[in-house]
Amino acid sequence: MTSSESLIVKSGVVEVNISDHFLVSCELNLKKPKLKPTYINARSFKDYDRNQFVMDLAQIPWHEYFSIDDVNEKLSSFNGHFLSILEKHAPVKRMKIRYRRCPFMSREIKELMKNRDKLHKLARRTKMTTDWENYRVCKQAVKKALRECERKNVQNEIHKNLNRSSMWKVIRNYLSRKESTELKYSRNITELVEEFNSFSRQWELKHQSLLLHF
Repeated sequence: MTSSESLIVKSGVVEVNISDHFLVSCELNLKKPKLKPTYINARSFKDYDRNQFVMDLAQIPWHEYFSIDDVNEKLSSFNGHFLSILEKHAPVKRMKIRYRRCPFMSREIKELMKNRDKLHKLARRTKMTTDWENYRVCKQAVKKALRECERKNVQNEIHKNLNRSSMWKVIRNYLSRKESTELKYSRNITELVEEFNSFSRQWELKHQSLLLHF
């Protein structure tokens, strides 16, 4: 019946009425395959120093760009200088994505989530106040159910891990994780582009006025 008897935990016969022969069954001792980790490429701001970054940018001879007539060459030169400084202070690194386990997710909560999503879809389509209210009620019910199940799961895990190190490991797994890197710069992209264009125009006018004096 099998070439690996060591994998069989137990076997038996299931009485069924769909055939003249009963169904032969067995339970195998198999290991769950380990999922491969997910990686992304992103800039690391772990050692980023804003003041040093600005100082290094100030060392670049930006005025030389105004003597370049070809737009593509000018852009290529700018990208080369700017990205080299950026790579020095915030290098691109391969990072592993860590997912937070959710062992307390039950079938009832999943069904509640499906119903919440259906109500949300309905409310967006009809735009009726009653449908939006039904969605909000279901949404709050999902949050409440998740909090309650998580609380019970934490209590069970702590009771199973009574020694100090294991207990703190359980607690840390359920604490909200802080960002490993602090957000150093956050601006509206449109404002940033306009500010950069304004700076470039002022620099070019200043550079041209200096050339007229020579």
